[in-house]
Amino acid sequence: MADKVFELRCGRVPAPDLCPAVEYVEVDEGVDGTSFTVHLKISQGPDGEWSLLSEERFEPFAPLGVSVGFTGGGGPITAEGALPGGGGGLENLVAAHAVGSELRLTGGEAHVDILGQDAWAVLGAEEKIVAWPDLADSAIAVV
Repeated sequence: MADKVFELRCGRVPAPDLCPAVEYVEVDEGVDGTSFTVHLKISQGPDGEWSLLSEERFEPFAPLGVSVGFTGGGGPITAEGALPGGGGGLENLVAAHAVGSELRLTGGEAHVDILGQDAWAVLGAEEKIVAWPDLADSAIAVV
């Protein structure tokens, strides 16, 4: 029987160290593009810091991706949840950018949702510099 597997990518490279913390991945496709949420379990370390909250891999617009697939007829899955040998046979489900995160503290458990969106997320993020010769700042503000 084939087993389900997934691969989470941060910065376009597999991140097997994050797979044990993944509780689920939710993908939403619509007319406004594809978005997804990776639900991660976090814990507080002895120094009081929460795991995964200060990860540079989840900074805004960092590239993220999710691939899914099946092992061929009961082949072994690594403890990290990805296929052995680099994830051959996985289908790319979404390639996107981190757009935010949400921290959830419920009872004795803590989770962080990493929110991602495809290229729609970066379309409006381009900085445009425009010269406004011979105009006062107050005139530019109303344009």
